[in-house]
Amino acid sequence: KDKDQNQKKKKLSKQEQQERNVKMATGTGEGSLRELSHPSLNDQLKNHNAVTFKLVRTVSDFTQELSQMYEQHAEELALLVANFRKKNAELRKERPACPSSLFYTWETLLQEVEVDSQAHSDIASVFGRQVSRPLLERSFHRKVQSRKVFAHRESFELVVNKAEEKLAKARQDYKASYLGHMASPSNTATLAAYLDAHNNYVTQLHATNGMVETYSHETLPLLLQELEEVYSDLCTTLTDSVLQGAEVISTRATEQARRYEVLSSQCRGVTPSSDLVHFVRSLSPL
Repeated sequence: KDKDQNQKKKKLSKQEQQERNVKMATGTGEGSLRELSHPSLNDQLKNHNAVTFKLVRTVSDFTQELSQMYEQHAEELALLVANFRKKNAELRKERPACPSSLFYTWETLLQEVEVDSQAHSDIASVFGRQVSRPLLERSFHRKVQSRKVFAHRESFELVVNKAEEKLAKARQDYKASYLGHMASPSNTATLAAYLDAHNNYVTQLHATNGMVETYSHETLPLLLQELEEVYSDLCTTLTDSVLQGAEVISTRATEQARRYEVLSSQCRGVTPSSDLVHFVRSLSPL
């Protein structure tokens, strides 16, 4: 009878697994981690959790290096501008003291590159201080939390397994006592042993069933829900961090496009004849 019940349970478990697979394949399931309660899926849950935290670490490392590259580029641009400002100061001394749209255009380019340097520095600061480091800081407690969840699950399952082992032993003792009593029906000692074994088995059966019921329908779903919350929080943390970086780049790029559009218009507005008129007038006697 017990064998038939076990086979029935296996069939039900297989059927449930098939239904779950259909739901996942068709997209009709809820997609909750509570669906992954079978012990055989625990390693996959652990792997998914570990890979998620590795992704967070990878993004943190990448944005840190990206921050350093932006900062280095900002410093190089600033140094370039500083060097050529010195050269431009010499040119100012040498060129005629008259308006020149050509010189003005060149100085505007120099000025815009200087602004680019500051923009790159701002981007570096955001990626370094608001993306890379906070990613690890905000996800650290979630990493500790997820480890505790898996540790608690292993502890609970160990307790359940021990209870099931006790139940199996109680059943064996019950069966042995029953056979012993059947061999000597009139023996009061075998009857007493049989009744004790029966009571012990029933008690252990109720205790184990209650434990399994509580673990399967209350404890484990809560643990899986906690893992789901960990992943949800990591998603929010990661996407918010990347969003900050994306927004600062987008903002600076928009500003840069606007500035260089002005410079482009300025370039198109340069008229050599006007510069020459100003130059000639500067040399003409009063």
